[in-house]
Amino acid sequence: MATTERRSTLVRRRGDHIAESRPTLRDLSFSMDSEDETLALLLLLRRRCRRRRQRAQWMHSITTSRLTNGQFYAIMGDLKADSAKFFNYFRMSQKSFNEQRVCTEARAHPD
Repeated sequence: MATTERRSTLVRRRGDHIAESRPTLRDLSFSMDSEDETLALLLLLRRRCRRRRQRAQWMHSITTSRLTNGQFYAIMGDLKADSAKFFNYFRMSQKSFNEQRVCTEARAHPD
């Protein structure tokens, strides 16, 4: 097995500019036996599985009903019942929403 010299930083010269960077696998010369290769492969597979794992997240019942029922009018009753969710959905209070609705209805139907 070849001995390796590990340095915390490498200095590379690019034109007149000198930059420090971390060592990469290409910078280090070493040989791996089959046990090391197996361990490296298992570590790689474990990291990939961790990235793909689904995260369980709680969703409010209003959001799930919107996904199943469709249009926003299907959840309007639930939003009116929960003032915090109403404000978060429309970014205004129910009072402001009703005032704007009355104004737009008056303009849309000038009867």
